[in-house]
Amino acid sequence: NSNVDKKDIKIIDHSTIEVIAPESDVLGPVRVKIENPDGSLTQENLIFTYISKPKIDDVNPKKLFINDTETEVTIKGRQFMSGSRVIVGGKIIPIKDVKSGMDVKGQGIIGVDPQGNNREVAVIGGMEAASVNLVDGELKVKFNKATDLENSSLIIINPDGGISDPYNDFKYEKPLPLKPMVLEGIPGYESTVMLIWNESDPDLLNKATKYEVYGRLASDKTSTFIGTTTDAQYLIKDLEPNTEYIFMVRALNEYGAAIDFAEVKVKTLSLQEDEKQREKDKELKEEEKKLLEKGKEEIVGEKVIRTIGSNDIKNNIGNLDFNQSKYKNTKELIINIPIALARKDSTLNIKYGELQMSINPKDLYTYRVSALDKGDKDSNLQIKIKRDGEAHLPRGKKLASRSYEMDFSFQVGKNTIEIDKLLRSGKLTLNFDNILYGNAKNVELYKYDKAKGEYTKASNSRTIAFDTPGKYILLSNR
Repeated sequence: NSNVDKKDIKIIDHSTIEVIAPESDVLGPVRVKIENPDGSLTQENLIFTYISKPKIDDVNPKKLFINDTETEVTIKGRQFMSGSRVIVGGKIIPIKDVKSGMDVKGQGIIGVDPQGNNREVAVIGGMEAASVNLVDGELKVKFNKATDLENSSLIIINPDGGISDPYNDFKYEKPLPLKPMVLEGIPGYESTVMLIWNESDPDLLNKATKYEVYGRLASDKTSTFIGTTTDAQYLIKDLEPNTEYIFMVRALNEYGAAIDFAEVKVKTLSLQEDEKQREKDKELKEEEKKLLEKGKEEIVGEKVIRTIGSNDIKNNIGNLDFNQSKYKNTKELIINIPIALARKDSTLNIKYGELQMSINPKDLYTYRVSALDKGDKDSNLQIKIKRDGEAHLPRGKKLASRSYEMDFSFQVGKNTIEIDKLLRSGKLTLNFDNILYGNAKNVELYKYDKAKGEYTKASNSRTIAFDTPGKYILLSNR
């Protein structure tokens, strides 16, 4: 209950009075009583409605890219309601100024003027939030992708018609890319320079989609536009030998260009250095050709790393035997399959101790791998096999082989992703060595169940089809 101050009451005549309503903490309809000087009260059920006055005190985060549809923005303030709407980029005008054709997002009251009259307004333009939820007095908001907003102010429209003042400390920004990181200039033969930089992360909202290249003599002050590329490298030709240049790279996307340039100073090779570089590049190309054809193998400690070459696969079949004496003490095998060899069907037959498996490399070329495939350079599908003893066995069982654990992955540059499922099944066999395990009875193939934390029977025979990573072992009765 609140009494009106006498100075806020104006008597017009015996049937009409004007009152400036006092502030109220209660929103919505309230009862009004009029008491005359003689103590008599009105009998009618008079109702006056208090409209909310929402106010934004703080927003987190205070910046958002206009293409960010996932980040949840928290709005703190007062007098928010269930059903509140949030407008970004709109503006408030008096209701009398609304004209036909205007994009009216809502109408209501924003407060009172000095004379105590309601300020009736409309919110025009801008974009309404995609979702608004009231949680513990705060608004949790997500936005759709925005275009062509006049500003980034936030305005609350409550369902009772209460409208907030614009909140101007929120920035809705275009996702302009950052400048390329780690720009390198590598001089090459025939007076060329290869520019290389870190490619923009494809998961960034402000990722770059192309790059502009500029250059000048180190002694000059003005740079010249050279060209554009969508790659993270650019070869500049027809330069002067033994000369210093400055090159700059700028990142761009559909929203505009980065503010800053990446810059590097490079000196081209002298005529003498040029010839040496030519010979070096020739040797490197010969080594690359040899690697593509013959592959490569190295044994590091207990690990075998084998990169297969095109010569390993004949008539679409490749046989890889790791049962020679030099592999006897190894416990891990990594087979790198260049991505170029996985684009067509073939069969790899692999022998490693008791394990014998057949797999089509193309079945490792999953949808996710294809999406990350950027060409043949430094891209390998990987088969990893670890073998070892096993101490934790089911009750009543004993070893009839070593355990063999298989994993599959895709390596591109310095990044590696796991492959959880093959496109088609391969075949695995664990061969029984009756010399090492001569007393074994009822030998069967088991697979390790990660969920249960134990081995479970996988097959009555010693062969099984597989399309996922797994750990296998032969067990026999005690």
